[in-house]
Amino acid sequence: MTHRARAWQAEVKHARLAMLAAAGWPLSEKLGLAPTLLQNGRAPSLLNGGLGQVNIVYWVAVLGLAVFVESKYLDSQLDTGKRGNDYLPGMLGFDPLGQDSPTMRNAEILNGRVAMLAITGFALEEAITKSSVIANTPFFFKPLFF
Repeated sequence: MTHRARAWQAEVKHARLAMLAAAGWPLSEKLGLAPTLLQNGRAPSLLNGGLGQVNIVYWVAVLGLAVFVESKYLDSQLDTGKRGNDYLPGMLGFDPLGQDSPTMRNAEILNGRVAMLAITGFALEEAITKSSVIANTPFFFKPLFF
């Protein structure tokens, strides 16, 4: 696999994680899902602190899940000869709506880059203002019809 394909694969993976995090961060604050929310309802993060309060069982489960997922695609990522002829970096063979196309792949990367910036903004905003993202920018987290 070329360096460009590896970089693309890494970016797709990080983009997908960032999109999940960009949705999950404010959702956890809005619904109070995280039992370790800090004062003012902020989510634990590197800048906010509080990561040491998260249960070790959670960290072990997350690490185990990550290892399991990575092990399923490691051979194709490392190009050990177990890759199919139709292999594309970041493609997991899951497209129930049949929407895969170069345009949709580029849109996923663009949305992922925006999500990466959003997560960085969430962390900085909470670290500077000492209050939650949903408290600082409530207009982003309310339904349009209210």
